[in-house]
Amino acid sequence: MHGLRFEGWWRWTHHFLFVIWLLLLAATPPKAEGYFLGDTKAVLNGCEDHWTLQGSVAMPLLFQMTLCVDIRVVVPGAWVAFSYSSVHAPKPELGLEGDGEALYGWLLRVRHRFPIRLSPTHWHRVCLRRDVPRNSFSLEVDGRMVAERTVIAQAIPPTGSLWLGCRPRDRPPGAALGEVELYLFRMWADLGHHGPCQDGTVIGWNGRYWGVTSPRARQRDPNLPCGTGTASTTTLETIISQEALEEKADQLLNQTQDASSLNSSQVTQLVRNLEKLLEGPTVSKALGQKAVSVISNLMGGNSLALSASANRLIRLVDNLGLKLVVAGDKEILSSGSLVLAVRAVDGTNFPVTSVDIFNTDNVQLRALGRSRSKRSGSALGSVFLPSSLTNGLSLEQQKEANRVQFTFYTKPAFFQDAALDSETLVSPVLAASVANLSISNLAENIQFTIRNIDPVDENYTASCAFWHLTQNGGVGHWSSAGCFVVKATPEETTCSCNHLTSFAILLDLSRDVQIDRQHAQILTFITYIGCGVSAIFLALTLLTYLLFDKLLRDIPAKILVQLCLSLLLLNLVFLLDGWLALYPAIGLCISTAFFLHYFLLTSFTWAGLEALHMYLSIVRVFTPYLSRYMLKFSLLGWGVPLIVVIVVISVDKDNYGLVTYGKFTDGTSDDFCWLRNDIAFYVGVVAYFLLIFSLCLLVFIVVMIQLSRIKKQNPQNQAPNRGVLTDLRSIAGLIILLGLTWGFALFAWGPLYLPFVYLFTICNSLQGLLVFIFHCALKESVRREWRTYLCCGKLRLAENSDWSRTATQNNRHMSVLTASTSAPHITSRSSSVISNGTSGTEYLTAPTATRSSTSFTGGL
Repeated sequence: MHGLRFEGWWRWTHHFLFVIWLLLLAATPPKAEGYFLGDTKAVLNGCEDHWTLQGSVAMPLLFQMTLCVDIRVVVPGAWVAFSYSSVHAPKPELGLEGDGEALYGWLLRVRHRFPIRLSPTHWHRVCLRRDVPRNSFSLEVDGRMVAERTVIAQAIPPTGSLWLGCRPRDRPPGAALGEVELYLFRMWADLGHHGPCQDGTVIGWNGRYWGVTSPRARQRDPNLPCGTGTASTTTLETIISQEALEEKADQLLNQTQDASSLNSSQVTQLVRNLEKLLEGPTVSKALGQKAVSVISNLMGGNSLALSASANRLIRLVDNLGLKLVVAGDKEILSSGSLVLAVRAVDGTNFPVTSVDIFNTDNVQLRALGRSRSKRSGSALGSVFLPSSLTNGLSLEQQKEANRVQFTFYTKPAFFQDAALDSETLVSPVLAASVANLSISNLAENIQFTIRNIDPVDENYTASCAFWHLTQNGGVGHWSSAGCFVVKATPEETTCSCNHLTSFAILLDLSRDVQIDRQHAQILTFITYIGCGVSAIFLALTLLTYLLFDKLLRDIPAKILVQLCLSLLLLNLVFLLDGWLALYPAIGLCISTAFFLHYFLLTSFTWAGLEALHMYLSIVRVFTPYLSRYMLKFSLLGWGVPLIVVIVVISVDKDNYGLVTYGKFTDGTSDDFCWLRNDIAFYVGVVAYFLLIFSLCLLVFIVVMIQLSRIKKQNPQNQAPNRGVLTDLRSIAGLIILLGLTWGFALFAWGPLYLPFVYLFTICNSLQGLLVFIFHCALKESVRREWRTYLCCGKLRLAENSDWSRTATQNNRHMSVLTASTSAPHITSRSSSVISNGTSGTEYLTAPTATRSSTSFTGGL
């Protein structure tokens, strides 16, 4: 009996403790991790409060994206719903804002205006969709497509910062700020339509994603449509099972068994269905294999039927490689006419990687440490990627470079180019990419080897080319720009590709213009040839003035020497920049960009000081009597630019570094050590240049007016043999000296971009040569020194020759003395343009004075 009572007591005690445990469990507040904010909204008043994406959550690299957010405007005015910015971007890479007139969507630092108004006090669901393969950017409001734009650009950079609300730097200037409420901010890695309460797969309306600046920015509302009890994540109704996807793929396989009988519209519909099938964020190996088989079947179709959908199929294969789930370190999908090989890599320590394709069933994909492999001679196609491939990328880009993919088409069915005429495409097509990044400026070129379908006849010449997706009206065509043949035999061809850089990078005000690679190649040749020639002749100019003391007796000659030294250093650093950018050392690239910026500014400054001296000499007439004149000019010429570059690097050393520059229409780009930050560029280069350019242009106009007036008032002072050509030569020399040719950069916009970039590149890369011609070779005093000390025989002049005496007499006859006398007593404000000696080379002289005058001998 006692034992039974004890057993009952223990049973009731056990039940009681179990109930207490359940009550405690129910009373425990939910953790922020995974807590759906269905009954919570963001309240954003002006720029005071905001939500931020937690640091533990990183924005991935997305090539397809849907972003939706519910918005209610409470107080009318300018408002910012959200903005996403990468590390160094001063403007949003992605964002949404509005006011009483329109909505504004940001994409890759470009603001797109949509003339749509949101009615106040009502909730509106606004969705942005971005499709990189199709170059589209669209806006939906309340389930209705209201606008779609074509935007040719890369994917949005990952690992940036996301804010809900207005950042202080994004505050709309001069506008009254409104109050807005946000709800259900969600993002998916696809273009599908999602349920009203379905949470995002990339970023969701979930407590684990968000941090709040203050309690008033977060408010609970039980009347919200996805409040407690109605919230859901991904439901069975909204997820298409893997089995269903594979079943649809099997249907497409059956429909493409006889691809030769398909017409263009049927192929287009099949491609559309295949795109929908692969629009998810990831693709399994089984589904990917079926997709590769479908595309392989289509390669057997009629070329005319395939032509309208060929580029879409090429992009499908590229996107499949990006989305394919890689089990282990590699995955290979192959079918009768197509091979897709993907390998996972570490972009921060990229291994030597190669692929040898012997047939569609025998593919060797290897990571080889740091050594080059020996290629098998029987392979249909081979690619070698060096270990230095990712050295020129930023750390963020290296992290993105987590996979490399190779694609091999056994026949060129998707690559038909009517412009080939009599040429014949004889090889399969081989492609390689690293996480869809544009990589250039390689220390070691990428090499491709492709076996020809049939041996090439001796009468034909093999050439290397790449497929230009965006050219020929979007149909695409073959281009050989930037690629060259390393080795060619009748059986196979080995190709290699290089990189390009244009001198116009220094003052490209737009910094975001795409240019055809052929033009880029021409500009590159002009740049490097011009800079090399200019460096030689600037050095000759410096040697001439430094060797002959007589040439350095006046102030303009001393200023000219400083300008030539600055231009020489600028040209040398620029010529070295592209080469130094190949090295992985970050400090080396920062130093190169620093000195390139400094010598560019010093060149501007000395041109401005030349203009200032000319103004003081010709208009104000008191230059020689300022104490320590050249010392003050030297401090300004070398000191002010130094202050600017020190401020730029002190604010953030990453303002300098490797920049992806030269966005070409084929989707590639070049790398260059230069200013990375747009604000630093526009303030530290453009604004500085505009200030100096305005001064030089103003002085040029004033001097021309002054000399024209003097010429009319004192015709007796003009040389009798002076003509229009002489005046034009003088004006041209003055334009070169003041650096007015740099002003071509101001007109390089829109349809005028290309012609003015050519003018800018030609004139400024050859500025050193032009300075030598106008201010050295055509200057009589310089030629006299050359003939006196450097020539021999009949060309040699004695130090006291008749030529020298004649020049002296001419100078006396024109009543012009040099600026080496005592203080003046100015009695006249006349001026003259005289011919120094017999050569007819023109010099500007200061106004004539009683005791002395200032001669501008900088030579025009």
